[in-house]
Amino acid sequence: MNDGGRLGNKLCQYASLYLLRHLYGVRVSITKKMNATLSKIIKNIVLPVHDSNCFTRKTKRISYEDLCKKLYTTASQVRANTSKTVITEPLLHTSFYVYTNPAPRDLLSAHRALVQSLFKFRDEVVKAAIKNIDAALKPFNATYYERDFSIITVHVRRTDYTWFIKHKYNLSQLDELYFTRAFQFYRERLKQPVFLVLSDDPKWCKQKLKAEDVRVIASNSPAVDMVAASLGDHHVTSYGTFSFIGALLGQGHITHPINNNTRYSTNCVDSSFWHNISRDKSFKVDNSNVVL
Repeated sequence: MNDGGRLGNKLCQYASLYLLRHLYGVRVSITKKMNATLSKIIKNIVLPVHDSNCFTRKTKRISYEDLCKKLYTTASQVRANTSKTVITEPLLHTSFYVYTNPAPRDLLSAHRALVQSLFKFRDEVVKAAIKNIDAALKPFNATYYERDFSIITVHVRRTDYTWFIKHKYNLSQLDELYFTRAFQFYRERLKQPVFLVLSDDPKWCKQKLKAEDVRVIASNSPAVDMVAASLGDHHVTSYGTFSFIGALLGQGHITHPINNNTRYSTNCVDSSFWHNISRDKSFKVDNSNVVL
């Protein structure tokens, strides 16, 4: 499995690879680089690290999507030709290297509890995240463990994503309209929630998302921010794997921006905890039947 990208990419890559073993029983491995990165913040790395004695060096490049299709098709064919309840023959006869950065929202969301079990963050990272949350909650005379309201963690990614989403999906950066609508989604369903914002552009957030129930968390550690995002009772996401996996590792509901752009769709995510929120004035989503 490719180990490129940043923390959000690596967590999604790891979980996606684990699901191949979980669903199809194939042998998998991660690179030494991925293991070294994740082991610094994760207690329970269970996937084996690549070893040439166990895994051949001769691999074929394949995308995660194509590998999933290959495994699904082969497994279906084997099931159709056997009366056994357990498939014992190999589904693959070639070693593959997944060169893409998989983050299949539909597949990972369908196995949310399993994905959550894969990542137990180290105590020192969790303590740092809770310390940052407690500092943000001071104006409410509350702490993470002592409060009478729901925490909604909000991830706002801006500085390094403008070019990518424009060329990949023909999308512009999210403005305050989406976040305001997402906040209102929770305000209408929860008693006095508090929104804790994590962002690479805190100045923009303080200016554009200013409200009595909104606080911007100060942090310069992606790992600590990831844990803080996962500690929310519910979540508001923006684009990117960091935002997605941080929310998925948490509890409760998740909102995600959507419009009528055909190059970027979340239609495949069919989950009771996933809710699309309109990101512009020309496209509207009806969430009136959603109850938290």
